[in-house]
Amino acid sequence: MPPMRDWTCFLTTMNRTIIWHLLRTEGAPGPRYRSIAQCFEALISVGHIRVGEKLPGERDIADALAVSRTTVVQAYKQLKASGWAESTTGRGTFARRPLKKRATRMMDWVETPDGGPLTGSAVPSRVVDFVNPTPPAPIELHDAVTSSAAEVVRLADSAVHYLHGLPDLRQWIAEWYTARGLPTRSNEIVVTSGAQQALALACRLFMRPHGSVVLESPTYLGALDQMRSRSAHIISIHSGAEGFDSDQLTEAMRSHRPDLIYTMSACHSVTGTAMTDGQRQHVVDLTSASSTVIVDDDVYAGLSRNSVQRAPLAAVNPDAPIITIGGVGKLLWDGLRVGWLRAPAPLAERLARLKGVEDLGTSLIAQVVSLELLHHHTEIAARRRLEAAERLHLTQSLLRAAVPEWRWYTPAEGWSLWIALPHGSATQFAVESRRNGVLIAAGSTFTADGSGDDHLRLVFYKSAADLEVGVRRLGETWMQFAAV
Repeated sequence: MPPMRDWTCFLTTMNRTIIWHLLRTEGAPGPRYRSIAQCFEALISVGHIRVGEKLPGERDIADALAVSRTTVVQAYKQLKASGWAESTTGRGTFARRPLKKRATRMMDWVETPDGGPLTGSAVPSRVVDFVNPTPPAPIELHDAVTSSAAEVVRLADSAVHYLHGLPDLRQWIAEWYTARGLPTRSNEIVVTSGAQQALALACRLFMRPHGSVVLESPTYLGALDQMRSRSAHIISIHSGAEGFDSDQLTEAMRSHRPDLIYTMSACHSVTGTAMTDGQRQHVVDLTSASSTVIVDDDVYAGLSRNSVQRAPLAAVNPDAPIITIGGVGKLLWDGLRVGWLRAPAPLAERLARLKGVEDLGTSLIAQVVSLELLHHHTEIAARRRLEAAERLHLTQSLLRAAVPEWRWYTPAEGWSLWIALPHGSATQFAVESRRNGVLIAAGSTFTADGSGDDHLRLVFYKSAADLEVGVRRLGETWMQFAAV
């Protein structure tokens, strides 16, 4: 449970908040206790009152707000009835969040090839998937598997075991980071079973049970999965076309002192933005002052459409507690399930030992094949960049014709469009689109607090045929949806 705070200053602020709320809702039906309860709900929702924190006593609130104690009792009663508070006999009243239906998880998208079963005679037989950013395997995969056979057999005969990862692969990754402006040695690299495991290891090592974590909003759904699985107190920092809100991040760091910050500095997988040099420096300076660990998701590295290759965030301060995670899923093939993390050697060793507890090491066969493919990294990446640029141009042209009311900005990086709807619920539209044979994600899927329901996230790195069919269906669905 968080430590009990001194409520004197808070109640003074609360008084102003109540007055503002009452003025804003002047003339609205309902007694004053309801306004007090709604203010507490808002303060808990945005994190000004932490989940699990003891709320001030009824008499203290009554005195501060110049209301009767009965009014405060009724406010607390409503808070408890709506799930925003709970009382323990002899201990007081504590903030909580109401239970709600299960949030969307990564597994909801990857359990079946089309993101889940579709039923009903009206559902098209061919489903277009605008949710999963999973490009096809490169043409070099067949030759890489064939040419790797001898090395796989040699490793099998030698009965070697590499907890930290295949040495040659770790060396390749270290040299690759060094070439990108982040000097790295192989002992700072740990190969993992996908980038998701790298994220999980960092969370397990550095996050306390029910600890605080800072995420952008929207963010990567797999990161939300990790934090929710640890019952974390998630502090959301708004992010949009200009990147994250620096002032909001500063205040979050001051107020909450989180265990961990999760970032996507080079390519935000939802909004398609990249941090500016100023934002990168700001994040590193804030965390250096508090020793907060940063996990920088770098999985789109090497696929930048910008002619200048961005260095990882850790290049700002290579000795800072920054864990850079990457993998071959976007560049090569997600089915290889090979990822990695880069961290200062002492941190890398701790993470490797934790990985050993979980799985004793990543598949050597997958590592050998990945290394063989990475020898063709330059040409594969160039081809991916060209294809992504072509699909982005086609997608935007199709959308302008099919749904001219929709608005978005051209993403600087990545494979997604962050689309603002002029009206209506994106969640409901996504349901209707699914019935019409198109999988598309509502913006609220990528937020901790359910905001973003006025946006859609559309993955455009798909075949031209899928883009044409899928966007046409989106336009048809929107015409029906908007007419209701």
